[in-house]
Formats: sequence, structure tokens, C-alpha cells
Amino acid sequence: MEIFDASRFTNKFSLEQAFAMCHGSEISYKDPELYVNHAKDLWGFKSVVPYDTDGTQALLCSKQGLNCLFFRGTDFQSLDDIKTDIQAYQVSPKEMTGEVHGGFYNAFRKLWWRIQGDLKCAKQNSPGSRLYIAGHSLGGALATLCAAMLAKEGQRVDGLYTFGCPRVGDSDFVQWLGGLLKGRHYRVVNNCDIVTRWPKRMMGYSHGGEFHYLSDSGQHYMDPSKWWVFADQSVARFMDIGTLGLEDIKDHKLRGSGSDLGYLDILERLEYNAKR
Repeated sequence: MEIFDASRFTNKFSLEQAFAMCHGSEISYKDPELYVNHAKDLWGFKSVVPYDTDGTQALLCSKQGLNCLFFRGTDFQSLDDIKTDIQAYQVSPKEMTGEVHGGFYNAFRKLWWRIQGDLKCAKQNSPGSRLYIAGHSLGGALATLCAAMLAKEGQRVDGLYTFGCPRVGDSDFVQWLGGLLKGRHYRVVNNCDIVTRWPKRMMGYSHGGEFHYLSDSGQHYMDPSKWWVFADQSVARFMDIGTLGLEDIKDHKLRGSGSDLGYLDILERLEYNAKR
């Protein structure tokens, strides 16, 4: 079945949508020629617009009734991406409420005006079409800022899906974003993923969105208690004690290997089992 079937997309979380948006986030890491062909030939998108400005990358995929915007995450071979991640000072953009990560904001601004214009054209070409935004890692942070700006300007965002997303802003920003998206922000975390714990709370950062947790056993839980998550993570780290903390790093991957499952591996399995 077509994973980007516009008739099946809703403004509520589903494993089917999460799998599709995670798949799109993965493709955004690929060579542009590859993901343009993939999105058109396999997913049925009629228009695919790639963006790349100073290493900040995204792609806008459009078809009748559906627009999907995917932001690429950190390329650890890119000095620009690494600089973006570590610039954790906070800035107070005049167009937003609260403070946000300076590196993420500066990277997002490189693409904002082009994306804004292209989305307006896509909406005009398909009136009433839904809009979903997603990203993994740094891509999740950029997707969050983009969703905030679009919603502020009156553009309806039907779903924001982030995978392994770092904290983006302070509590004021999180509260403001929540009011704009009205429950349509879904934050997916795989077990011990280290990136989701950065930047630290003591630095003034907070998480927002509806929390969806993928456990050590590969199960999905919505908004579990912090103590339950701590216990599940502790078991995972104990079972992986010989790897010197690599569990936290491995859990950040979209695709794992062997018994080490990444975001996409788990969501694919969960979505398959849900349809059986």
C-alpha cells in the first residue's frame, strides 16, 4: 500500500503516519537525485523541490491533497552541521515567543524564505491540501522551527513529527508552539537516544509536543511517566554494559543493524504488526 496516501493522513498521531514521515526523513539524507526519483516513482509525489543552502537541506514533496516537508539531520562529515549543533547559545527571534537555540535558528533562516514561497504555490495548486513536517536529529529541530513560523503566519500544520530531536527552545517557546499547533506535534524518542537529552535543561531548554516513546523491547508508548522511562532505559544500559555507553548513541540511528534497532526499523515493525 502507498505509504503517502493522502486520503489516509489525518491530524492525529498514527504509527502509519509516523512510519511514513520517518521514511521521508531518512530519504532527506540521500543524494538529491536519488530522493527526487524515489519520492516521485515510489511514493507518487508529483513535485519534489530540494533545498540546500550552506549545508542546510530539506525537500518539499507535493501531490494532490498532500504536502510533506522533510529536513535533513546532522551530517557528521559536515563542519557546518557540527557548528550548528554546538552553537547552543539562545536567541530571542522577534517573530517568535521565547528563546531558541541560536545554531538551529540561524540554519533554519537559510531556507525559510524559499520554503515559505514554495509552500504558498503548492497550496494554490492543491487547495485544501494537508501539510506535514518532519525531521530526524538536527532535522527535527529545523522542522520544529519551520512549523512554528508557518503556524504563526496562519498556515495550518496538520502534523509535526520529530525523531531523535534535541531540545529547541525554552519553556516559553514550548508553550507558544503548543498553542499554535494545538496538539499536532509528535515527538518520537527511541529508548536511550542521547541527542534527545541535549541541550541540557540546566541551560534553559525544554521539550514540547506529545511524547511517543519506543522502548528497549521495541514497543510504542504514548506519554509514559519519566520513572517508567528511566527504568526501561536502565535495563537497556545494563544489558549493553559491555559497550561503554554506546547504547545511547546507537539508539539515535534511523536504521540499526542486527538486534540494535533504529527508529525506522521499530516503526516499520510496529506498523506492520498493527495491520495484521
